[in-house]
Amino acid sequence: MTLGILSGNDRNTFAFILQSNNKNDSTRKRYEAVGELVVVGSLDYRLKPSYNLVLFAFDGSNFISIDVSVNLAKSNTRAPQFNLMPGFSYYEYQRYENSSELTYNGPKVFSR
Repeated sequence: MTLGILSGNDRNTFAFILQSNNKNDSTRKRYEAVGELVVVGSLDYRLKPSYNLVLFAFDGSNFISIDVSVNLAKSNTRAPQFNLMPGFSYYEYQRYENSSELTYNGPKVFSR
């Protein structure tokens, strides 16, 4: 299975990749595959607020394409800035399912 983007991928911002398939399943009744559209470049509303992509899949004999529109929200156009606590060069966060507790590589932080 070959996946890709035929058009609309300005500045190579996206990639369409094969996430999984059942190629090695000897009990399968038909071939199934899952593709994933991922962001691999920077998104900037000011430079390009929307993308109109044409994605494709080709299995050696069958070809299919689909149109996908990606619209960016204008709400947050600047990268976040953080003032780190003394002694830290970065923060690493972890959030566990069904927990309001958010931890990072320092003191615990609680979400509300």
